[in-house]
Amino acid sequence: NESRKSTKFYDFIVAKRVVMFSIYGFALTGPIFHYWYGFLDRLVNRRNLPNYQKIIHKLAINQLVLTPPFLLLTLVYLQYFQSLNSTETIARVKNSFAMALYMNWKVWTPAQAVNFAIVPIDYRVLYGNIVALWWNIYLSIIS
Repeated sequence: NESRKSTKFYDFIVAKRVVMFSIYGFALTGPIFHYWYGFLDRLVNRRNLPNYQKIIHKLAINQLVLTPPFLLLTLVYLQYFQSLNSTETIARVKNSFAMALYMNWKVWTPAQAVNFAIVPIDYRVLYGNIVALWWNIYLSIIS
């Protein structure tokens, strides 16, 4: 029964990805962004700037300082736990990082602009998780 085997294999892959993203979200993404958003607010809000400039500063710092290493960590994590092969992981991350970073900036720059402009700090991680649902599907496909 080939169809029975392929269904079970497919269910395993889907379940494995769900588990991988869940662990990553709870263990890394949630805590990192919780503390990052607080740090970013303290860093930028201590300056006497108009609100729109604070948003631009937060956005620039977020996208240029945190995004590249965090995206790299994400891609390495996802690829390694899908392949369990460090050589393959390095090769695939090298091939996908630039495109993923470009897409990240296209998706997350406007999303984070909204986040910093209108979402209260207590809900920024939640808002990011909602946007991340689509983003994680994209990352799962490219990795």
